Amino acid sequence: GQGVGRLINAYAFEYAERLRACNQNLAYEFCTYYLNTESLHMAKKAGFRIVQRFYAISKKGIKVCQRPEIIEEYGLNLFKSVRKYIPSGWQSVHKHPDSLPWLKARCTVFKTPKAIYLLGGISGKSIFPLTRFQGDIKQELPYFQYFYSSYKPIEIILPRSWKGVLPELQKKKFKFWEPNPDLKPNMYILRKY
Repeated sequence: GQGVGRLINAYAFEYAERLRACNQNLAYEFCTYYLNTESLHMAKKAGFRIVQRFYAISKKGIKVCQRPEIIEEYGLNLFKSVRKYIPSGWQSVHKHPDSLPWLKARCTVFKTPKAIYLLGGISGKSIFPLTRFQGDIKQELPYFQYFYSSYKPIEIILPRSWKGVLPELQKKKFKFWEPNPDLKPNMYILRKY
């Protein structure tokens, strides 16, 4: 309430504009929560627009952990189901060959008997499916839990096009952070330029 956030954003935006003056190919992007009205308002005022939306939902952890198969060698073809942005937790990178080194350094790709996933995130881990999971998500939970340790909450991020699986996930006790009866995407990627 003292305007500190505005000052920090103003400094960051001014610094970004100085960088862009040196390279007109630069664009600026960030992820935020759909109810983060202050961030969305400041971003809109600065010229950002929403370019993609995802669902982020979580579930209480379980006790059982099972090690999935880790995939270390992969190329961009592994992300064929992804449109433009690959979420790595609440950060994202472009679906582009130049992003592969970043993904390989910061993320884990793993395979279960039912699907392939990307585990990513700098401040908190999230699981993003790279293929549609077949059958009951409950069978996947021990593989997810392996990366969180017993009983720690699990977060998954889903593309907007997967809205149809949300009711089934909610039956399995996956929840949004706050009530979301209309099942609106709650993770926004914003871009300027």
